[in-house]
Amino acid sequence: MATTIAGPNGICESEALMGSGTAMSAQTLKRREGLKTMLMTRLQKQHGGGDPVRAALVKFEVERCAALKNSSFSAADLAALEKNVAEAVKAADKTQTREGGGPMTNARGDYHREVDEVANWTKVAMFQADFVNVAHAKQQAEKLKRKEELREQLAHQGFQRSRRSARRSRPRRRTGRRWRD
Repeated sequence: MATTIAGPNGICESEALMGSGTAMSAQTLKRREGLKTMLMTRLQKQHGGGDPVRAALVKFEVERCAALKNSSFSAADLAALEKNVAEAVKAADKTQTREGGGPMTNARGDYHREVDEVANWTKVAMFQADFVNVAHAKQQAEKLKRKEELREQLAHQGFQRSRRSARRSRPRRRTGRRWRD
């Protein structure tokens, strides 16, 4: 008898509860978790266990290892896991050296010091805020300029309106057939 479970692709049948299939027993799962813990501690010691970044990288790589989730784990799987951990730690290593033996540098000096300054998010946020402030100042200056232009135009229109009303308020004289101002 099979049971129905919600799987990643919808509802499917599972025989795990009935003991048939490739499901691991509770004892095997416990042993597998012990193996993971032992591997994490060993690889953390091997790749600098005091550094929390390296410890997190090791833990991530061990958790990501597909061979530890399956029912079989071979020596080749262990070698692949060790290789993946070494590559991840090497990629994240700030004290990495170049092939010549010295620290990684560029033409102007220490590469990592320059990268650290770029990765300082406070400085990045302040730099971005400067751009926002400059753009805001430009918008305000443009707005004031339009406001002054409108004020001048309205003043001119007001002057013309006052001249027209002054003309209308003057008495008109009749000369010949036409009215004269």
